[in-house]
Amino acid sequence: MTVQGDHRENELIHLFELRKPLNPTLSGVDAVLDWNHQQIP
Repeated sequence: MTVQGDHRENELIHLFELRKPLNPTLSGVDAVLDWNHQQIP
């Protein structure tokens, strides 16, 4: 179910201090980790 997936995704983004990409797509990167001056998708 999409709603449950979106909720879980948002919880993980908050938990790991990730950020959403500027132009997210359904088949693309969901979140990015900024770590040690690098962006890790």
